[in-house]
Amino acid sequence: MSTANPLRDALDDLVNEATAIEPQRVLVLNEDEQVAILDAFDGLLPDIFAQRIAHGETYVNETDELVRVTLRKRRLEEEVRRCNRRIADLEPVIVEQLTEIGVSAMKHDATGATLRRRDKAWIKYVDENLDTAGKAAVKAQAAAVMQQIGGEVADLVKPDYNGNTVSAFFREQYLALVAEQLALPEHERRPVDPDQLIPEPLREYLRLDAQPHIEVRA
Repeated sequence: MSTANPLRDALDDLVNEATAIEPQRVLVLNEDEQVAILDAFDGLLPDIFAQRIAHGETYVNETDELVRVTLRKRRLEEEVRRCNRRIADLEPVIVEQLTEIGVSAMKHDATGATLRRRDKAWIKYVDENLDTAGKAAVKAQAAAVMQQIGGEVADLVKPDYNGNTVSAFFREQYLALVAEQLALPEHERRPVDPDQLIPEPLREYLRLDAQPHIEVRA
């Protein structure tokens, strides 16, 4: 006669339902969840599992540790890639939600974290297939045009320009326009075209690549 095992029965019930369990998935438990497992299944968990939860990993020797840590690192790296793919899918959804309610940030009540829109914007060459010599030529041409435009744009070129500095200049303008649109009533809001911020003579050489991004801070 088999002995009833409440832990095994509970796990079997979970597996028989819709599940996110997959070979490369890494489940990360917070402190409260770890304590809850130890308390709920006191005396039912295999000792080696309970010890691992309570006290961390143990190894036979240095070779054993190196191999196991390396394999765990690979699983974690794959998990990070999986998380990044999912974040990339979710960010446009959250950006749209923030836009609909006319704010650039909101609180996540369950965790206390703050979600804030932090768009990334970088100056790029219109032709992305240029070789090194081609990029240098276009950069020089763009610098000459910026000097002709004058004002703040010309100040960025002394006599050459730094891509990060130019990106920061136009990014600030782009973010200011995004904030202005969010402050308007919903029916008055219009999408911000990042390339419209580039002076027309420069559009032959440079474009502003703006990517909506959500920053999460706990």
